[in-house]
Amino acid sequence: MKNFLLALLSIFSFTAMAQYYEFMVGEFGYEIISLEDRTVAVGYAEPGGSGVYVIPEKITYSDVEFSVIRIDFMAFSTWGIKSVTIPPSIELIEPAGFWNTSYERIETIIISDSPKVLDCTCISGTVNNTYTGQFGTTQCKNVYIGRDLKYDPFYDDDYNLPYEPFFGLNTLENIEIGEYVTDITHLERTDL
Repeated sequence: MKNFLLALLSIFSFTAMAQYYEFMVGEFGYEIISLEDRTVAVGYAEPGGSGVYVIPEKITYSDVEFSVIRIDFMAFSTWGIKSVTIPPSIELIEPAGFWNTSYERIETIIISDSPKVLDCTCISGTVNNTYTGQFGTTQCKNVYIGRDLKYDPFYDDDYNLPYEPFFGLNTLENIEIGEYVTDITHLERTDL
């Protein structure tokens, strides 16, 4: 009975951490957002290969072309990620889209140049008792920001901490800012 309960618990644990996707194209699993608008979300990044992930702006599935406009919950919790390039077509990163707790952290995040604002909804939670923003658990070393980032200015009442996109990221060595960036106030808060 004890072995059965342990097996059942491990299945539930895996299911709780699994990403959701409907079909695979290349190294990504996708979820259809709207058939009418022909839009999809990245729901899963398949581990393996070079570890260099470049999200396409468009994909073709069943002879239909879709625009890739969203990154879903825990899509990039995969191990072995060296870098991720986010294209201009992405409009929203759902909470915990880059929740990554593996030993091999994401080294580089590239947010491609675009005049469109990217919504980086916050993670409302902690990792190892450290409050983090959308990219806070990646522990990346290199970031390129090619457009303005929008985020939910949620504050934790107990700690008065904002969940900004890069809050909690303490391994950053290099940051580059593109020509479309007009506001980077979320990177350095002086009002706390």
